[in-house]
Amino acid sequence: MKKFKIMAYILLIVIIVVLSITIYSNATKDDSKEEKEKIVSEIEYFESKFIDLLNSMNNIEYRNYNVESSNISTKENTEKNQQNENQQSQGGESGQSSSEQGQEGGQSSGSSSGGEAQGMNSSGSEGGNSPSGGSTSTQNTEGNSQQDGTRYELKSGGVLLSSQEINWDDAKNQIEILYSSIPGFTLDLYQLKVNQEDILSFNKEFDNLSVAAKEENKENTLASLAKLYSYIPKFFNETEGDKVKGNLIEIKSYVFNAYSKLDSDDWETIKTNINSASNLYSNLLTNVEIKSNDQYNINKGYVLLNEINNAIELKDVSIFLIKYKNLLEQIGNI
Repeated sequence: MKKFKIMAYILLIVIIVVLSITIYSNATKDDSKEEKEKIVSEIEYFESKFIDLLNSMNNIEYRNYNVESSNISTKENTEKNQQNENQQSQGGESGQSSSEQGQEGGQSSGSSSGGEAQGMNSSGSEGGNSPSGGSTSTQNTEGNSQQDGTRYELKSGGVLLSSQEINWDDAKNQIEILYSSIPGFTLDLYQLKVNQEDILSFNKEFDNLSVAAKEENKENTLASLAKLYSYIPKFFNETEGDKVKGNLIEIKSYVFNAYSKLDSDDWETIKTNINSASNLYSNLLTNVEIKSNDQYNINKGYVLLNEINNAIELKDVSIFLIKYKNLLEQIGNI
């Protein structure tokens, strides 16, 4: 009997230990999963911001039309007010002229009629200078003043029609905002046990980006942004996330490297990067993990990527930018 109790106690202890390990293991897995999801969202945030900054260097927008606002000039309203006042004064003068003609006619026909005409003229004159006349002028002025405001216009926003001026103030502001997210992102990457040299190099390159933007140096800014983006696929792969998405991010990294060399006319480097992107993309064409409804978008993206080679052969920046824009839009649909 005593031996049975001992065995029961041992069995109970074993069960408690096993349950404790199982609960702890599940809790650890849940915490690890949440940490990875958090880091993935941070990576996606930095990725989208880097893409926006890269595109802003050539004023590339995915929509073909932009809504632009402009203030209605108060000078136009002032001119309208003056025209209305002139019309009113001219109307008053014509009224006085007709009244004078009426007086002359009344005097020739008789004193009685002249008195009536004078009475009518007097009343007409008072009516012309009455408060109600002034009120009409005030209402017209107020009505024109209310026309002051904002005018909205729909303008084309394609690559060939885009402005060549870079909005550096906006770019600098976006970079400064990103600085507030760097410390938390760095700590999360350390917890994920990402290569420390990559983390340090990423932070250092971000400082280089700030310097280039401050100096408003387009070529250096593009180079820093492309280099910063090259760390995105490395960080994403550490999260053991979607492999297809990881491949697409790496493909875009090659495309951005090519894009960053346009201002230096380094077409050989551009071609090398696009070829690397094409080789990596070709793996997606036979990937069995891709859903059948996504395969069409994958194939279309491959066609658009190869179309960029035509622009490289022509060495035409505008055509390259058009096809680059179309490719990014298509990859975004996958």
